[in-house]
Amino acid sequence: MSLTYCGNLVRQADPDRFLISLLMPRTHREALWALYAFNAEIAKTRSVVTETTTGLIRLTWWREALVDIYNNDTVRSHPVVEALADIIKTYDLDKNLFLNLIYVREFDLEDVPPASVDGLKTYAQATNAPLLTLGMNILGQNDTQEVIKTVSMHFGVIGVIRSVLHMVSERRCYLPDDILAKQNLSPQKLYDFNQKEKLPEIIKEVLESLSENQNARSSFLRAHTHVSHLYLRQLQKVNYDLFDPRLSAPPPFMALRLWAVTR
Repeated sequence: MSLTYCGNLVRQADPDRFLISLLMPRTHREALWALYAFNAEIAKTRSVVTETTTGLIRLTWWREALVDIYNNDTVRSHPVVEALADIIKTYDLDKNLFLNLIYVREFDLEDVPPASVDGLKTYAQATNAPLLTLGMNILGQNDTQEVIKTVSMHFGVIGVIRSVLHMVSERRCYLPDDILAKQNLSPQKLYDFNQKEKLPEIIKEVLESLSENQNARSSFLRAHTHVSHLYLRQLQKVNYDLFDPRLSAPPPFMALRLWAVTR
């Protein structure tokens, strides 16, 4: 399959959402890739900068590029910005949803773990709910705000859990402070991989705090719900051990299972 710049970027940076996009109508895939490519660009900000100021400048560049699009000013010469300009006009997408996604990425630059599980859930919703809403706008689908928030929270929290080891390697921690404290752990101890045997219990407590996912009308949301479910089951099978090599592979028959729930 020949992919555009945005399609290639999403396939490499966000394989789960790339897979979901392939299960959606072909006529909307390029628009979803443009949306996801934008998200990948702003989400990686903390990983590609060494100073908070530099990260804020990068996010400001994306914010101003969006404002230019909505003000009908010159579209900046960047393949993702150019693709965004097209989908914003085609689908009449809400500017504030994009700006909210940029705003929450400023939190990443602070390197402050959430104080509690509720804080982690709030972060998960903020980084995913606008994206889900924009995706449904592109697809012409809808659902209740309650369902959107629940699906985005599950998807985001499980995404954070699956990326813990990568984040720790960058000296970042999104595990709640209060749960770490119960195990007499601190972010610094995690960065040094001290007492890593305590991680499974922390992961288990975070994931067991998740409420039941709700039934979604939208096939787009059902796909996200099932991705969360498959990864949760995978984590349970390895007893929440993030170092288990079985986690390096996606859940078995993932594409087929997602196809089934989106039909």
